[in-house]
Amino acid sequence: MNAAVSLLNRESPLEYLSVFDNRLTGTIPAEMAWLPALSTLSLGANFLTGSLPTELLVSSSRLKSLWLEDNLLTGFVSLSTYGAGLPRLTSLRLSGNAELRQGPRPLMYG
Repeated sequence: MNAAVSLLNRESPLEYLSVFDNRLTGTIPAEMAWLPALSTLSLGANFLTGSLPTELLVSSSRLKSLWLEDNLLTGFVSLSTYGAGLPRLTSLRLSGNAELRQGPRPLMYG
């Protein structure tokens, strides 16, 4: 996954990225935060591991939908801490990650 992200740059007009159910492995690259126009990121139903990069949570101001369900992610996502970086987020999917927990800020689940 890191190789694909490295092809993109900070000027990329990419708004929607879906690699749902593609058997991806590894971690979510922090460079995903470099995509300034990204509004939907769908990485569900893969084999992604590790924690959600802090950079993605604090620098993705246009992100509306973040779908990470059914992976192997770990850690704690505290939206009360990082929420200022995601002012437009309306849909967050974290289910199916046995070790990933969401913090106190309630969101609409889509």
